[in-house]
Amino acid sequence: MPNKDFYTDLPETEPTGGNWSDFIPAGEYKMQVTKIEHFVSPSKDTPGYTFTFEVVGGEYDGLTVQHTYWLTPAAIGILQGVLKSCGITYKGKGVNVRNAVGKTVIVKIKIKKGDKGGEFSEVHYTKPIQGNSQSEPAPRDEDAPPDKGKW
Repeated sequence: MPNKDFYTDLPETEPTGGNWSDFIPAGEYKMQVTKIEHFVSPSKDTPGYTFTFEVVGGEYDGLTVQHTYWLTPAAIGILQGVLKSCGITYKGKGVNVRNAVGKTVIVKIKIKKGDKGGEFSEVHYTKPIQGNSQSEPAPRDEDAPPDKGKW
């Protein structure tokens, strides 16, 4: 269970893989974690963390996307995957999730359709930046097909 200091115990499981965001086309982007907020779902009382990612460089520089990572047994691996992408290890120990702020990762964006027919950008997964170059833009998947559930 998270606390106000952003310290969370994570179980030893394999990492896997609610948002106010700018529209960013589908593809992979180099993004920096700029903010993390503790969040509790008002309907189910489920805790989680909302991460804000900001595009670094390129045509979409400065645009942001948010994603909430829930602290449930079924979803905790997704948060672990993000932390691993940020270079944060946990090895069955507690981890300060806030240490991800300022880290730069590759974020795969996909486009989803909303309940009212509109489209929005959603974080599909994160992965670490390979090598030491943090200044080169991530390759973009400009010709990605629309979301057909096959990402």
